[in-house]
Amino acid sequence: MRRMSDEDAELIFRQLRKCSSDEEFRGLISSLRDGNIVKPESYDDYIKHESVLKHLQDNTVNILLTGPVGTGKSATVNAILKKDAAVVGRGLCPATTDIKSYSNGNIVIWDTPGLGNDRQSDKKISDNIINLLRRKQHNGKYLIDIVIIILNAVSCDYMVMSELFNNILIPYMGEDIKSRVIVGLNQCDILMHRDYWERWNSSPYGELVAYMSDKEKYVETLIHNTICTGMSDTENVNIKAVCYSAGYKEAGEKQKRSYNIDRLMSSVAENINA
Repeated sequence: MRRMSDEDAELIFRQLRKCSSDEEFRGLISSLRDGNIVKPESYDDYIKHESVLKHLQDNTVNILLTGPVGTGKSATVNAILKKDAAVVGRGLCPATTDIKSYSNGNIVIWDTPGLGNDRQSDKKISDNIINLLRRKQHNGKYLIDIVIIILNAVSCDYMVMSELFNNILIPYMGEDIKSRVIVGLNQCDILMHRDYWERWNSSPYGELVAYMSDKEKYVETLIHNTICTGMSDTENVNIKAVCYSAGYKEAGEKQKRSYNIDRLMSSVAENINA
């Protein structure tokens, strides 16, 4: 019988301590019985996340979330702020009907209604987003520092994303989209129908890890080759895509543990410092 290394033993001990429910505990035990020592990419998510928050809180940062309806924008607000700030809708029934702002210290997140329901509501939402993008602070700088387009990682609604870029972001942000726009691919846990996803630990393993990386590269290439082709400096337009899971929420329950939110926020910090 193989002797367990001290590193693996410490890892298992720390993971056992992090189990907050019987389901998580049984999941870990099942994984160990199968001979798997799970080393999730998001193992120190909380510490990384707090470090990123502290870095961003040196200055007030305004983040605008936009995207199709039902992609988890409000859940993303809660995952970033680590509290139940925004009401989360269920399925394609939106909970956000107007632009609302939520804050954690100097981080301000602007949550917008989802696009794609009908032309009339899309026109109103688009106009409100444009007005927010054009708003300036007392020092003359634009209020919104970063725009995160939230897409469903499975469907990646190209039509809505294309309309966002061509009708709103490129006309009203211009060359600034290179450093002020990120694409978040939410619900990465269902990319392979929850295969290769540790539910107890909210993290991917095996084939899903590689698939997520391929999905990010696909979306980045799609934006570069088909959406931003009309820009004067297309070669230097490299919009980053990040797979993550905000954590789903059942009625009356707390939002489930998120995954890769720290990487999403690290991208925000990198773009602000670019």
